Amino acid sequence: MRLGSGRWTWLGAAMWAATAAPALAATPMTSFKPPWEQPGFNKLTPAQQRAQLEFTDRFDHRKALPTRRLRILESNPNAYAHPDALPPTLLLGDLLFHAPGLLGPHPALYGMSCNSCHTGGVTTPDVDVGSQCTDRPGNVDLRASFFTPLADDGVYAPRNVPSLRGLRYTGPYDRDGAKASMKEAISDVLATEFQQRIRPDWLDALTLYIAQFDFVPNKQIDSLGRLTALASPKAHAGEKLFNQARPQLGGASCASCHRADSYFTDHRTHALRHGNGEGASVPEEGFKTPTLLDTAETAPYFFDGSAPTMAAAVKQIDARHKLGLTADERGELTAYLEAIGAEDQGPAVPTLTGRFDDSLAYLSLLLKGPMKDDAQLWPLCLDTVRHDLREAVRDAPAKTAAAVNKQVTAFERWVADAAHQVPSDANRAALRGLRTQLRAAQARAPHERLADAASAANP
Repeated sequence: MRLGSGRWTWLGAAMWAATAAPALAATPMTSFKPPWEQPGFNKLTPAQQRAQLEFTDRFDHRKALPTRRLRILESNPNAYAHPDALPPTLLLGDLLFHAPGLLGPHPALYGMSCNSCHTGGVTTPDVDVGSQCTDRPGNVDLRASFFTPLADDGVYAPRNVPSLRGLRYTGPYDRDGAKASMKEAISDVLATEFQQRIRPDWLDALTLYIAQFDFVPNKQIDSLGRLTALASPKAHAGEKLFNQARPQLGGASCASCHRADSYFTDHRTHALRHGNGEGASVPEEGFKTPTLLDTAETAPYFFDGSAPTMAAAVKQIDARHKLGLTADERGELTAYLEAIGAEDQGPAVPTLTGRFDDSLAYLSLLLKGPMKDDAQLWPLCLDTVRHDLREAVRDAPAKTAAAVNKQVTAFERWVADAAHQVPSDANRAALRGLRTQLRAAQARAPHERLADAASAANP
């Protein structure tokens, strides 16, 4: 579907957003409807279309977001409040993961980044980018022409967005396990699905950052993946069923592939295609054994997202493999899978302070250190920070948004001009001053949770 004509520029959108974005923030959507399907969209100027695509919510408001469990934050929870102490390469990888400009011009129209689908390194279960590449919330076909015509493989095959937690432990990579290294897999996603080739040092940084995502601790299992006394009796009964050899599986058990002592995977590819089978690229398509950790936040399940709950997933497996489980046995197996996929620390409610700390930390890359004179990094970083700050204002309660909007708007206007320039001492001095003003405004703002805006709109 055509999204309009004319030249699309984020700089024009930034200027328009300075006055339009606060109005958009006041009317949060309760369900997804693509902006280009709304009346009057084609009558807007290209800059106005661009801004609506970016600032209209792409997903339902979520009152809480998945915990961003980074290895570095385990030892220093406040690391992003003091970004000068962060390793520059790690901070660069974080920036790239959140940068709309990384995935190419079309995704940038919507303000989409890696984090849009892999929120906090997990998944965004309600992601929906339109029928061209989404058949149900949580599924995306990145090999469609929606993001770039060059990526279209001619097969409509939306896939459930996978979690990136613990990725360094669960290779090989890709659905079919065809990529030996995480770096190779990330490079292939960018080059094949988004037709973007990034600098080798940027690829190294992005890989380093993604490798930081850790599984969330779970007291119901021990270091070898066995249930502890904290798990329910029903879950313990399910553990026995999980380890039981079955003739229907060729004498194997569920645990034969989902090995408890190896992050619940055997690191191999199998022809067992769980899911309803729709959208498979080829009849014999195989899939790498996925981990069963952290599944509390990764529903819907299977490659096609056809199981909305763990109970539905167990029922589907039982039927597909003709296991002949009783209703009680299905309940016990479900209880076991929910126990090993549980998390001690659930989703967290974001705050304006946290959002500002995370966004403003990126500016340290431009102000000092080995990357401060990088002419390619300069506009990408400024645009990402501008985008993140405006989203934080959009999501904030009215009083909080009003307290910081003036400074965010001033930053947007400065970026619209400065992003065309090269890094210089004068520009760094101006940027340092704007950062100070933004931090001061954030400190004065009412300390309300960003999710309170969604709660008020959707009680």
